[in-house]
Order: sequence, then structure tokens, then C-alpha cells
Amino acid sequence: MGNPDKKIIELEWIEKIREGDKAAFKKLFEEYYPKLFWFVNRYLMSKEIADDVVKELFIELWQRKDRFVIQSSLNAYLYASARNRAFNYLRSKQSKEKYLTIRSMEDEELNIITSSTKTPSEVLEQKELSEAVQSAVELLPGRTKLVFTLHRDDGLTYAEIAQVLEISAKTVENQMARAFKILRSRLSYLLPVIYFYIKSINNVI
Repeated sequence: MGNPDKKIIELEWIEKIREGDKAAFKKLFEEYYPKLFWFVNRYLMSKEIADDVVKELFIELWQRKDRFVIQSSLNAYLYASARNRAFNYLRSKQSKEKYLTIRSMEDEELNIITSSTKTPSEVLEQKELSEAVQSAVELLPGRTKLVFTLHRDDGLTYAEIAQVLEISAKTVENQMARAFKILRSRLSYLLPVIYFYIKSINNVI
């Protein structure tokens, strides 16, 4: 469902940015630059170029701040803009085919169980569990993996993912269902924990 308080704050940012408020623009940049950087890097496979692409996006946003209007969600707007810029870069270099195969996505390590009082044995078990889940995620098919990580790591809703990737909401649902099915199959020996993990993801749809 998303966080209503965050949406209200972001609407306030947008209004202030349109009025030329640099502090609000700085907050927007600090909130979204890291997420968009890693998202664009999944396509370009170059941190240096991804940095340039995302910073140019924000520069243009500021230059056109008086026309900064969001029709749907800020998440979807910024991710779609970043994706379009990544594709434009690839087209300009005539290397779209080379880079559009989505690979080597950089996923954050899962923190399924958190505790400040773990024994060394528990820490090792959690590390092994996290690595097992991460390895399974890495083996997901390209589009399925992208949809799954956009939801899990970037926090986009199904509707936002559909808008960003220009696919139907039903396709997003199917890809997520496919991801869960594959993960359950590959991690059947961890089912109790995986169930908890998947339930926590579904709570933010």
C-alpha cells in the first residue's frame, strides 16, 4: 500500500521544488539518488556512467522545476525517467542489445532475522541462510529477477513496477508469482523461514 506519511512529505517536496526551494530539492536528491543509481547501473553496468545519467536527470528536473508535475507516484515517475535515460544512453552508443540482458544485479544482503544478542553460531547460520537465499535470487530469470528486486530492494509497488517497465500489472503479478515458485522450489529445505520472508514482502504490495 505504501506509506501515506511519506507520500504526503513527497508531495510537499514537489510543491516546494516548483517554488524553487533548494532545501526540498536536496532532500529529494538524497532520498532517491542512491536507489536510482543502482537501478540504472543494472542496465548500464558502469557505475561512472550510471552516476552521470542519474545526476543529469536531477539537473534537468531542477531546470524544469516549474513543470514538475506527478501524475501517479513519485517513485514511478523517477524510476521511469531513469530507465528511459538509461535506454537513451544505450541507443546513442548503439549497444542496446549488449546491455539489455539484465545480469549481475547488485542485491543487498537479506536481513531476515535481526538480533543484537546472537551467538557466533547464530551469526554463522544467518549468514549461510542469507547467502542461500541470495544465490537463489541471482539465478532467477532476467525479467523475473528485475521485477522481484524492484519490489524487494527498491520498495516499488506492483502498480509502480508496471508503469516503470511499461508492462501490465497482471504481468508483474505473474512474474512475482513465478519468482516465489522458483524460490520455494530451490529453497524447500528453508521453507519455514522463506514463508516468513515472502509474507513480509507481500505486506508492502
